[in-house]
Amino acid sequence: MFAARQRIYLDTNVLVAKVKGEEDRVKKIAYWERYVAEEPKRQLVVSIFTLMELLHVIRNTLARKLDPNTDLNQARNYVINESVSLFNEILEDMIRLPETYAIVFDVGVTISKRELELQYKYVGQVRRRRCECGESFVLRYGGVGHADMVHLAIARQLACDTFLTFDKGFIPLKEVVYPPEIIVL
Repeated sequence: MFAARQRIYLDTNVLVAKVKGEEDRVKKIAYWERYVAEEPKRQLVVSIFTLMELLHVIRNTLARKLDPNTDLNQARNYVINESVSLFNEILEDMIRLPETYAIVFDVGVTISKRELELQYKYVGQVRRRRCECGESFVLRYGGVGHADMVHLAIARQLACDTFLTFDKGFIPLKEVVYPPEIIVL
């Protein structure tokens, strides 16, 4: 049995689920927000790397929603304006709850050989997915990538005892990485 979780690192996909309003996932996130609120020493930790990745995902999502024939300058302006608005809203929500969220803006990341070894050894799955056109299928690799390993290294360096993610690629790592304890929601 693990000790009480105090510093809980949030993978980017946790924040993405909140942005997209994915109802089932938002309920799981709300559980952890309540868990943290029960004890003043507990915090949900968000790194600058998480925020950078979140901003990129928001911009990508907004661009994909546009008609491909949209004027490129108009598209760029739309993506910039909307992403800044959404991103600031999320950031302000976290800043308003300092007892819940610890935002770490300065992270000195040391990536060790261990991260590469884990990524090399714990290979994900190749899956068939419907392509965006909806008419055919493509193969996609699903496993931990370089950004995932950077998140894990940051969580460890920030002394987080728990790592929350929706990324099933982390499942094989649950048995070999500690700390932090990996919880796939």
